[in-house]
Amino acid sequence: MRDFFRFLVENEKLLPWVKASALAIAIVVLFWGLSRLLRYLLVSWAPRITRFSRTDLADHIVQRVRPPVELLTITAGVYLAVRTLPVYDQAGMFLAGTVFIVNVVIITNVAYRVADEILAWYARRVEERTGMGMGVQVLPLARKVFTIFLACTALVVVLRHFGYDVLSLLTALGLGSLAIGLAAKDTLANMISGFTLLIDRPFRIGDRIQLAGGKTGDVVDIGIRSTRIRTMDNTLLIIPNSELCNSAVQN
Repeated sequence: MRDFFRFLVENEKLLPWVKASALAIAIVVLFWGLSRLLRYLLVSWAPRITRFSRTDLADHIVQRVRPPVELLTITAGVYLAVRTLPVYDQAGMFLAGTVFIVNVVIITNVAYRVADEILAWYARRVEERTGMGMGVQVLPLARKVFTIFLACTALVVVLRHFGYDVLSLLTALGLGSLAIGLAAKDTLANMISGFTLLIDRPFRIGDRIQLAGGKTGDVVDIGIRSTRIRTMDNTLLIIPNSELCNSAVQN
């Protein structure tokens, strides 16, 4: 040990590195301890608090977010530890940037899990009150839309962190979304009409309806883009939702 300190005294340039490394290790150990404390609180004390809630939503959210939150605590400590190191070359910047991206991914995952539990809980409540199969028909689409939103948000945060021009990217995405919207306007119209049919409920699955053309059949399925109707002669009709919303249907 004396030889080690003598070596440090003789090489004064290494002292800042040793101090920074010791501080970085201390930060990682501290945040690791915080993650253990957070795990204890979420496992032992969170259920005692959430049991006072009228629903089980809080319990499901705590169970879903506990693993990524614990990991986020550790990776946040790693990021702060890396920033304390006197590294100014490309390797240090790459390491800090990589840890930052990992943190953004974990935060995005936590947000997705929270939103997923809220959407699933809301879909169950709608199904219990109305008997409408919203969980099977609407929930997957809502998950995809929110996933795309979170991915775009995470991408913007990462690009801003590395100094890229986000405004130009948003402009390009806006123009691209406009082009896609114009190209897929019929699909979007059917999807919006599908939401209208699911919410307004002019008919349900199993109802016998008469279409504007005079054909009569039983509703087999109400999808996001189309509705399936089986006629009296056992023919399966697949009708776009926009046509059903814009035509007279007798129930």
